[in-house]
Amino acid sequence: MPWPADVPILTADEAKRAARKLWRFAMGETWKGTVVVTSGRRHTWERNGTLYVNPTHGWCVFVNDLAWLFFTRANPGMLRNTKDIAKLEEKLIREVVKRGWLYDQLKTEEEPELIRLVREHQTTTKRLDAAVKRWERKLALAKTMLAKAKKARRAHT
Repeated sequence: MPWPADVPILTADEAKRAARKLWRFAMGETWKGTVVVTSGRRHTWERNGTLYVNPTHGWCVFVNDLAWLFFTRANPGMLRNTKDIAKLEEKLIREVVKRGWLYDQLKTEEEPELIRLVREHQTTTKRLDAAVKRWERKLALAKTMLAKAKKARRAHT
């Protein structure tokens, strides 16, 4: 089944949600890792427990990349047969079209501005707290190493 004539632009949020749902559809299990949006020349692929999705290439390349990924994960060590991958890709295309994902079925409602600002503030606070803790640990280590060096210098003289 080919794509419809008017395939819309794929957004980052849609790519993340579609990747998780298509993983569940094709692999029969829930994706337990993280999904990260990437861009540029990178392809949609899984590396070290992280699923990188690239929405800039559009729906067609996105689904093609996922078909290759699902086939190689389901058949490790098997030579890649393009017929089998094409069948899987066609199955994924049908699922995307059938569920209406091309026509705003995957979009989420925009969260209110206040909630978004609070969420950003919380994540910034957590990041800064972690930085303070990291630097305090480094300071304690530096103090310990300085004390050892002074002790070694006294013992040497």
